[in-house]
Amino acid sequence: MNLDDIKKQWQEQDEKLEKQLRLNLEILRKVNLDRTQSALSKFLKTPVFGILVSAALLVYLAFFFNQNAENLEFVVPAAIVAVFAAYQLIFSLYQTSTLAQISYSEPVAQIQKSLERLRIYRHRYLITTRLSYPLLWIPVLIVALKGIWGENFYAHFDTWWLIMQICLGLAFISLGLWLAHAAANNRPLPALLQTLSQNIERYDLTGKELSVAAGFLKEIKTFEKEE
Repeated sequence: MNLDDIKKQWQEQDEKLEKQLRLNLEILRKVNLDRTQSALSKFLKTPVFGILVSAALLVYLAFFFNQNAENLEFVVPAAIVAVFAAYQLIFSLYQTSTLAQISYSEPVAQIQKSLERLRIYRHRYLITTRLSYPLLWIPVLIVALKGIWGENFYAHFDTWWLIMQICLGLAFISLGLWLAHAAANNRPLPALLQTLSQNIERYDLTGKELSVAAGFLKEIKTFEKEE
C-alpha cells in the first residue's frame, strides 16, 4: 500500500466521521428540542392558570367594588388586590405570548435568547410579587372577610397593629422594587441580598421547567461547539 492509498483511506475515514458527527448532532438536536418543547408545555400551565385566576379575581373584585363603593375602608384594600391581580394577568399573558411565538425550527441560539429574556423578566416579576406578600395578605384578608363572610376586619384587629403591618409590608415592597431595578440594570448587590434574589428564582417551583428547557438547549450548543 503506497502513500496515496493511505491518504485516500484517511480521507474516507474523515468523511465517515464527519457524517457520523453531523448525524449525532441532528439526533441530539431533535431529541433535545422535543424535550425542550415538552418542558415548556408543562411550564405553560403556570401562566395559563395565572390568567384564569387573575381574571376570575378581577371579576369578583368588580362586584365587590359595586357593593362597597361608599366604604373607603373596603375600596382601598380591594384596589390594592386588583392592582396585584392585573399585574399577574398582564405578566401571565406576556409569558404565554412569548412561548407561543417560539418556533422550534429556528436556530437554537434564537430559542435560547427568547427563553433567557423570559427568565430575566420572570425573575424580576418573582422578586416584586414575593416581597409584596407581607403587605398583600392584609387587603386580601379584609376583602375575603367582608365579601365571603360579611365580617368587618377592622372590628377584630388593633389599629396600631394594622399600621405596623402596613409599614412592614411597604418596607418589603420597597426592597422588592429596588432589587428588581438592580437586577434590570445588572447592578452588584451585597452578598445577603444577592443570595435572597437568587433564592427567590431558584426555589420557584412553578418555573423549574424553564431551567430544564434551557438545559436541553445548552446541551445542543455545547455539542455544536465541540464539533
